[in-house]
Amino acid sequence: MAVTRQTLKDVGNFEAKFVGPFTTRQTICLAAGIVPSVFIDYILYSFTRDVAAFFLVTVVIMAAPIFLGFGSKFCHDMKPEDFVKGYIKYHILAPRIRLYQTKTLDDIIWEEELKKKNKEDDSDKATSKSKKDKKSKTESTYKIGSKTFVTYPHKKSESVRESL
Repeated sequence: MAVTRQTLKDVGNFEAKFVGPFTTRQTICLAAGIVPSVFIDYILYSFTRDVAAFFLVTVVIMAAPIFLGFGSKFCHDMKPEDFVKGYIKYHILAPRIRLYQTKTLDDIIWEEELKKKNKEDDSDKATSKSKKDKKSKTESTYKIGSKTFVTYPHKKSESVRESL
């Protein structure tokens, strides 16, 4: 008999610390932000000695690396670059009202089956054409087995474009 032990789900999400409390990804992102901000602050120091300007430049330069390093907490545990890519794709590039296809392959197959059933029913029954024409414009009734189904005509929506 084997001994089993359950582990917590978040064990797979563990990232080893590289420097202090920071993971390898966070350390690389911090270094990528600190090096240019120190360099630009050093150049800015020769023009002005305003602490607010140094702070503003550092915040602007460090915003992207901090987001890339620590942003998974804000991005639903996704990598920030994947989150931004998905956000741009689905919220900015995609149209707000998307086209949809009203006739799918299932509808085409279903119509073919209905035509076969109707041909069989027409050969068996002799009905007047005027009643059949009026009914076909509004709705159609068909039987499968012991159940009777009714299909209604498609009503186009004013707010959504359709592609055929």
